[in-house]
Parts: sequence; structure tokens; C-alpha cells
Amino acid sequence: MFSEAFVGSSSRLTSASSFCTGVCLAFALVVAGTFGPEPLYAQDVPPTSPTADLWVSPNVLSIPEGGTGTYTVSPIGPPPGNVTVTVSTGDPTVATVSSSSLNFSPPFTATLVTVTAVDNDIVNPPGQRSTTITHSAIGYPSRTVVVNVIDDEASTEASISEPYVPDNLLPAFADTAMIADIVVEVRQPIAPRRLPKATGGDNPLTYSLLGNLPEGLVFHAATRQLSGTPTTETDSTAAMIYRVRDVNFDADSLLFTITVTPPDLKPTFGDATIANLVAEVDQEVIWPLPLATGGDGPLRYSLSNLPDGLALGTQYGAAAVRGAATATDTTIASYTVTDVDGDATTLTFTIAITDDPDLTPTFGAATIAPLTATACQAIARSLPAATGGDEPLTYSVSNLPDGLVFHANTRQLQGIPTILGDEGQTITYTGTYAVTDADGDAATLPFTITVHTGLDAPDWVRAENYLGADSTDTWGGSVLLTWALSSQHAFVEAYRIYREMWTTHSADEHGQLVALDEPRDEFVPWARVDAVPGVSLGRAIVQTLDYRATRWAVAAECGGQRTSLSIAGDPAKVVPATDVLAQQDAAASAPVVQSAMTATAERVGAIDASVPAAFALGPNYPNPFNPATTIQYSLPQAAEVRLTIHNAVGQVLHTLVSEYQPAGRYAIRYDGRALSAGIYFYRLQAGRVSQVGKMVLLK
Repeated sequence: MFSEAFVGSSSRLTSASSFCTGVCLAFALVVAGTFGPEPLYAQDVPPTSPTADLWVSPNVLSIPEGGTGTYTVSPIGPPPGNVTVTVSTGDPTVATVSSSSLNFSPPFTATLVTVTAVDNDIVNPPGQRSTTITHSAIGYPSRTVVVNVIDDEASTEASISEPYVPDNLLPAFADTAMIADIVVEVRQPIAPRRLPKATGGDNPLTYSLLGNLPEGLVFHAATRQLSGTPTTETDSTAAMIYRVRDVNFDADSLLFTITVTPPDLKPTFGDATIANLVAEVDQEVIWPLPLATGGDGPLRYSLSNLPDGLALGTQYGAAAVRGAATATDTTIASYTVTDVDGDATTLTFTIAITDDPDLTPTFGAATIAPLTATACQAIARSLPAATGGDEPLTYSVSNLPDGLVFHANTRQLQGIPTILGDEGQTITYTGTYAVTDADGDAATLPFTITVHTGLDAPDWVRAENYLGADSTDTWGGSVLLTWALSSQHAFVEAYRIYREMWTTHSADEHGQLVALDEPRDEFVPWARVDAVPGVSLGRAIVQTLDYRATRWAVAAECGGQRTSLSIAGDPAKVVPATDVLAQQDAAASAPVVQSAMTATAERVGAIDASVPAAFALGPNYPNPFNPATTIQYSLPQAAEVRLTIHNAVGQVLHTLVSEYQPAGRYAIRYDGRALSAGIYFYRLQAGRVSQVGKMVLLK
């Protein structure tokens, strides 16, 4: 099916302020009414106006005696509500109107008014009579239409001293102009086309396209160009009016249609192929065939030019060549899928039937292209199928990089390489892909996999005492960490924060414990921060819990990759914190596979390492907050602690802490994005002591 076709021819539709019969305008409005809620002329009414106004078009009508003419009326501007427009003629002996009162309700749409010229042979002035139709409404300025009635016996009457000269400057399309009807498939682009240009009229000319233009298509009035890709099928053919209009509202139009059809879905096998089949005479064969996609279902499969004894069958719900050939033969078989529309796709393959009692499997001329992978990036590759041999065939792969797996039933090689090594290092593996038949006959294909190893660690990390947002908070025990992102940040899953361990006691030569206080030059997992896209630096606030001056480290993690520890060369500088970017701590419960670390060279201590003198529940910060805030409290002695969040009626919404905690100062981050805006309370209970604080969540 063609994605686009052109049929039929355009029709003409003309309206003019100086000459237009009632049949012309009435036809225009009836046609336009089939395209939407608004009449034809309402499409070009200014959408807004700073003040209320009445739109009357055209402003002059010339009608022969006994004839009719039409014009349109519509309120525009801010709609105050229902509007009633009173219509009155200056001289009813000259012309009458179809209605003396017009009612409008928002949204305003244009209403057609019919004027009938009175047949009267009394000529005053000779050859022409005129009257003015006035339109008025409360809150709107009055607008008029001048009606000139032409005497059908003017040629026998007295000469006209000042004959009426109609406006003959009418915009018009050429007599040969037309727009071919458009038939296009959904989601298929139409070739951009420029619609015809009109001549004549009082400039400037304005072009518009009226009707239900299918979604995805666009008309550019300035260039008269119709283009785009339809996104939705049309229930029926959409009739369109292409109109040109000048400043006096004189107009000409062309008619055409647009039809968006359903897609012509042709069945396809995609990239699938069928390996050549080699079998022995009287050997039972099951040779899987691919399934097609697409097409207008149901799909029908067929096989032609098969050796005697073989036929199309099924295996596990899929098509397959089945049977046992009765004689030696070599043919080119055709495997065809056909949909209900008759659209078809065919794959061909060779079938060779031999009387050789022992067939060896072979990959024929197939090869495996070199495979290149990068640590932390998933890969997938289908390996070729073998032919021949005594069924069943078994596939295997040897010497794969860590993290890659071969699935024998689908011949699919996939996984994520997890390779040790420094950044920029390249390791090439030479693997072997083998097929073995039931008799133990085998064939192999060599292939190579090159892996670019080494996840880049942060270049530097800085640790500093966290004083709070205003740099005056006396709550201690927290450190602000800032680090450079890995150059492979796009592949990083998370950043793991490590803390240096200290030795507090050791046994002397007599087996007695001796108190010590010295670093062990060993880092342990402390917190985990997800790798967030679109940031330039990594930041987190962590608690020391023991207020010890120590070193901190940050490592990038991805796909289980682990490399050696890397210490930053420049010492960390302790400076006051000026901003807060809290990240929720995630303490590690087991050793973590890690990348190279970058650690601070000097130890950073927490503020106020003394044990609190009294129980205290500090104010949350910030308050009000959106969406997160930090609640701080201090314990002068160890206690069973419970920290809960309550709504205004006292119901418990969340439990933040419920455990036994040693003496010290604590800071708990609370994320309230799941709550609606309002006032909430947090309650701390430690042993027999409890306190309550109030916080306000803004949205």
C-alpha cells in the first residue's frame, strides 16, 4: 500500500462583501458546520479583545429587488455571560431581516442573518435604495450593515446621479487551482506541500484551513504549507476548506479531503535467518523455524519444495521442519508467512539429504565478529547455529570474561563484564564456541572479546566539619563530604562512603589489654549514596557517631567491579560549610565490592565531642520544610529510643527510630514528600523521658 495517495479534485467556495447570494453563504455555513462546533466565519474571529465588541461581516450588502443576502454577527472580547443583540432596520420598506433579536451564550459562535430586499418600483434615488441595519447590545458598541437594493427596472428609470460602484477587488484562486484529496497511512509523513496562492483582493490576504485537521498535521498560514505526520487514524474522511480572505472579509475557498488510514502491517521475520539443514536418509528431523511479527492477523505459514518425507510441523508452539526424508536430495526450500491481506514474506534455505551414516556438525562459512565490551555496560550477542550432525546438538562456550554468561538453549551470550584492572586497561579474551552432536562429533569457532576495564575513582574528596546551614549550630557529630564525580559517572550505580578504623585496645606480651587510640589505616563501609544524573559534584552529610577525628573515603561502584585503594595526594582543607545537601545514610551490613577509593589525607573531627549533659530534643531544620528536614536530639546516657512522626490528631504516621542507642548526639533526616502540606509533630521518647516538637510542611 502506498503511504500516501491523491484522489478526486477540489471544489470551490466563494464569499464576498460586495457580491454574494444567500445560496453561496448558506452553503458555506452548512459545510463548515460539519467540521466542528463553530460556523465557518467564526474560525477567524479574534480570540480575545481588551473590550467587548460586536463583529459584523460583511458591512455592506448589495441585493437585487426581491432577492436575499446574508451576513454574520458575533460578540467578541471577554464574555460577560449571555448576550442579546437587537437587530433593527432603518427603513423596512427597503429591506427586512430574518430575526430582530439574536441570543448568544459563551463561548460565542457566529450567527447567520438573512436580509430580504423589498420589491418596490418606486425608485429613490433612481436605480438604488439603501437602508442601514443597526445591531446593539448592553455593554457593546453598536455596529451597522448598509444594505443597497438594486432596482431591477433601473434601465427604464431616470438616470442615477451617483451610481453605486461595488467593490470588485475580490481575492480569488485561479479557475484551474485545485487541491488533490490526501490519503495517508497513520504514522507516515506526508510530503510537505504548498497550497495554491490567490490573487486580487485588498491586501493583506489571510490564508486559513478550516475543518478537523487530523492530529499531527500542521498548516502554516504564512507559507501556505501543509506538512506533518498523522498520529491517529480518522473515523471518516475529513472535509477541509482552504480559504483566503482580504481585509474587507471578501473570500474565496477550495475544498478537499484528508483520510488517515490504518497502517498496512506486513508480516516480517526481521533479522532472522534459517540455517541450512543437512540430514541423513530416514533420520528423524526437527528443525526449528522462526516466527514472524507484524501483519494483519492471523498469520499463515507454509513450506514449499521439501524433500519427500519432510513437512511443516511444530515444536514447543513454534514452526519446525519435521519428519524423515526417504531419499537423498538437495533442494532450496521456501518458508513463507502470509497475513489475511495477502501480504507475504519468504525465507529460503538449503536442505541436503545424504546417505552418509555419520554426519559431522558444521558451522559452514559462519564466523563470529570480534566483540568489544566496557565494564559496567550490558552486552548481548546471538551466536550462529550449526548444521548437520546427529541430533540433538549441544552448544558451549569457553574462556568468557567474568560477568558474561552463555545460554546454550538460545545460543545467546550476555551479561555485564566485571573485570579487575586499572582505568584505561584493555584485556582481550580468546574464546571457543563449540557444537557437539549425539555421536560426540564436534565443530568449533574461535572468537575474541575485548574488555575495557577499570572504573574511574573520584579524583579528590574533601571532608569538613558540618556546622549547619548558618555555620553556628552547636550540634556536632556530622561531617560534610564533597567529592569529584567519576569520569564514568553515567555508568556508576552508587558512591560508597568509607571511614578509617581505629584501634582502641591491644594485648601486650603478657596478654593484658592495653588502651590504645591510633588509626589502623583500614577503611570500612559507612554509607551509600546513589549516583544521581545531572549533578556536577557529589555531596553527603554523615555522622561520626563517636566524634573521632579520622579520615574518610569515597568509592564508585558499578556491576560488582572492584579495584585497589587510591589515596588522594592533596590534604583535605577544613573550611566552614556553606550549604547542605543531605543524603540518606545506608550502613553496610556486609563487605562491599568497591572501586578505587579517594580518601582525605588528614583527619577531620566532629564538633563538640563531649557527652551531652542533659536530654534534649532540638528544633528540626529547616522549618518550615519541603520535602525534607533534620531532627536532632541528645542523650546523656544510653537508653531505648523511639522517634515518631504524628499528624494533627496524634496518629502515628512514621517511626524513624526504635532501638537502643548509646549516649551521644544524633541527627535524623526525615523525608515528608509522601505527606500533604500542614502541621505535624515529632515525639522523642528515651526511657521515661519524652519531648514533642512541631514542624510545618509546605508544598
